[in-house]
Amino acid sequence: VVDPWGEVLLDMNLDYPSIRTVDIDLDRIDKVREKMPIIQHRRHDLYTLMSPTVIIVGIDDKSEEKIRWGQIEITTSQIFFRSTLTMGLVNKKPVVAGR
Repeated sequence: VVDPWGEVLLDMNLDYPSIRTVDIDLDRIDKVREKMPIIQHRRHDLYTLMSPTVIIVGIDDKSEEKIRWGQIEITTSQIFFRSTLTMGLVNKKPVVAGR
């Protein structure tokens, strides 16, 4: 977990499944947003949401459909978020059975 300024709040650095927690200072969010006003600096003329459609991929999906992404081949079980233009994936599925 890294904060907006690049400070590492939690480094798992583990080769085995693990769950950790980190305290996040919610008051600091307002301070960061004041110093880093990303929302106010949006360029709607350059970047717009092309498709509001979101497809949620179930974490219990046993499908092993192969998707070619450049030189990499991924399976649908690695995808945790998918929209028309975006895909969120992991190299190892960080899901604990029953949770």
